[in-house]
Amino acid sequence: EPLNLWTDERALEAAVFHWKHLAERYKGRPNREVSFDLINEPNTDEVSYVRVVRALVEGIRSVDANRLIIADGLQYGNQPV
Repeated sequence: EPLNLWTDERALEAAVFHWKHLAERYKGRPNREVSFDLINEPNTDEVSYVRVVRALVEGIRSVDANRLIIADGLQYGNQPV
């Protein structure tokens, strides 16, 4: 990958764009049918993780305030944040 989600603003902007697009696509579908798992088994530092997850959640919530969003913990989902 030419960009790194954890360090490159352009990568984060692209990720937010895509999650907002998905939120628009599935808006109105119940959470029992559609939920979003933002990043599968992330492995980064906590500061970067929190920055990225907050941006993604804000993007999704700007389109669909009630969508179920799952954010795995750090260290491949083993460490709660």
